[in-house]
Order: sequence, then structure tokens, then C-alpha cells
Amino acid sequence: MQRNLVGAHVELQPQIVGQDQGLSVIAFAGESAKNHRAIEFGDDVFTGLSALFFDPEYGSFSLNGIANFRDEQAGLRRRDQNVVTAAWAHTLLPSDGHSLDMYFEAGVLSGDVVNRAGAVVKETDFGGALELDGRIREGGWSYGARFERFGEDYAPNGASVTKDRITAEGRVGKRFEDGLSVRRRSQFFQDAVDSGNATDTFTYGLDFAGPAKFIGLDQGSFSWNNFLQNVENELSTTERDTYSSNFNFTHPLDDLTTGRIGAQYRLIDDHLGAADTDTAQMNVALDRRFVIDDWGVEGSGSLGFTYRENGSEGELTARDMTPNAGINFNWGAHTFAVDYRAQIQNRRQGGQDLFSHRVGLNWSWSDGPHRFAFDGSFDGR
Repeated sequence: MQRNLVGAHVELQPQIVGQDQGLSVIAFAGESAKNHRAIEFGDDVFTGLSALFFDPEYGSFSLNGIANFRDEQAGLRRRDQNVVTAAWAHTLLPSDGHSLDMYFEAGVLSGDVVNRAGAVVKETDFGGALELDGRIREGGWSYGARFERFGEDYAPNGASVTKDRITAEGRVGKRFEDGLSVRRRSQFFQDAVDSGNATDTFTYGLDFAGPAKFIGLDQGSFSWNNFLQNVENELSTTERDTYSSNFNFTHPLDDLTTGRIGAQYRLIDDHLGAADTDTAQMNVALDRRFVIDDWGVEGSGSLGFTYRENGSEGELTARDMTPNAGINFNWGAHTFAVDYRAQIQNRRQGGQDLFSHRVGLNWSWSDGPHRFAFDGSFDGR
């Protein structure tokens, strides 16, 4: 379940297993709603039962069943769905200093789904996932792999999954003794596998992170993330490459002050005639902690500025600037926070220039179990 429910649940932990084993059973029922005042019974009702069994030698096993009912509403069709899933998770120790976490889950959905034509029909479909996550202490190696397959009609209302998709992913990383980390990753997605005009997405990434001495400085840390992505579909109506690079650096200026700087660049190269676009961005920020002992006040403040340019076919199309500032502090039982953010948008090729800004204020006071708070904001453009 990946939905907010307003309802009730009961958990039982019967002592019918061994001393080192565990068993938990949960039953629940509720309405998908933001709060109790928004409940209208029948809008979106979930009931379910989940059993989890743990054994130190064989791992964790779970069996879950969920029923979902939604009455017919304006703009929404009636829906009845039943989903049953089974999962297993276990940590293996292939050798000393080598651990491997394994996770497997499979599910079946039976009930109402929306087909390609937009009609609600009763279908049965399946989904599953397998994930491996390994670590080798000697040498600082890590690796992982993931595979998922969800059918064309596997779209449970209570879960966030992408139906009709195949996912395959692999990664390997190494952390050196001097603190530098390097990670290589590859991902493959195929969407619309069974529904026609399948779209393939290949992504290859290379990431670096570590202390600033690798870029010639004595203090601070950095990260540099890069990826190249290719997207093509079966009917050859989509074919594009995307390159992205993101660099961030943090450096202490003194015991209370930290400076941050970042740079990003993204290029989208369309091979079928659409305009190529690119985005370049720079951001700087300053953070400072402060303490006023005489007043019993402690907190932090920040200043930041972001500059971004968008281009198309080598021509500048837009320039954005975003200054921001904020301060928050504690004074006894009181907590204060004030922030300001503005956005200056300059459209170079048509469109409207825009200046918008926002001021936010938060105050709270605590007294034992009681808490009083005030939130306010002002937006202008």
C-alpha cells in the first residue's frame, strides 16, 4: 500500500513460532482521504490482510491481500480490484566481509482496469521484481542489480507502479581508502511492451564523490554526476539523446560558515527534426550558524543565488535568476523561521517576462504536550 488511508488497523503477533522466529499479522480497512472530514464512504475503500514471517536462517516471507472498491462518481468509473502479492527477503554471506541482500516479489491483480480504448474491463495480470544488493568490505566494492516486469493490465490502485514496463538495472561502485567514491550504472526501460509502439530507454551514468583534495583543495567535499540517455520507439517517431552533468562543491569558510557552489548542464539532441535544446545553470549559497548566549538564541541563516540559461539550436531563449534568503532560530520555547524567494524570468524569444516573489513566516511555541503555531505567506507576481 502506497496510499494515505483514514481508517483502522489491528496487528497481532501470535507466539506460535520458534524463539528466534517472528510472526506478525495485520488487518486494516480505510478510505483513501486526506483527513477524516474528507471521507465519503464508497469513494475509495481499501481492506487488506498482511502476514509477515521471519526466520534467521531462511529470511523474511510476506503474503498480502488487498481489496479496493470505488463507487461510480462524476468523471470516474466504478472499480473493483483484488491484489495478492508474495515477497521474500534475505541476506546471504557468501564469504567473510561479503554480504548480499536479496529481494523478490510477485503479484497478481484481478478486477477492473482501463484498457487501451479507455473502457473499464475485468482483467487478470501479473507483476514481479527481483533485486540484489551486495557489498564487499575488502576493497570497498559494492554492486547491485534490479529487474522488474509489470503486465499491460497490472495497475493496482493502491501502488505506484508503471504498467506494461520492463526494467533492468545494474551498478557497481568502489570506495577508495582516501575517501574517493566512484560508481558506474546502467539502466534499461521498455514502456508499452504489449500495448504497441514500445519505447526503449537506455541510460548510462558515471558518478564521483569525495573530499576536495582531489580537485586541489585542502578542505571541503565534492560530487560530480553524469549520465547519457538514449530514447527510441518502435515506430521511429521518437529518437533523442540527452547528456547531463551536475557538479557540486561544499567548502567550510570558518567554524560557523559554509559555502556551496554548483554547476549543471543538460543537452537534448533530437535526431528527428525537433529543435535541440540545452540548459546551463550556476548556483552559489552561503550558510552560517549563529549563537547568542546572552539571549539563549541559536539558529542559522542562508543566502543563495541561481542563474539559468535556456537555449535552442544555439540561440538563447530564456534567462532566469533566483535569489533567496532565509533565517531560522530557537529562543527558549519559541521557534521562528522566515524565508524569501524571488524569480526573475527573462524570455528572449517571445513570451512574457515575469517577476515573482514569495515571503514565508513560521512561528511556534511549545509548552509541555501543547504546541501553538502560526504559518503565513505572501506571493506576488
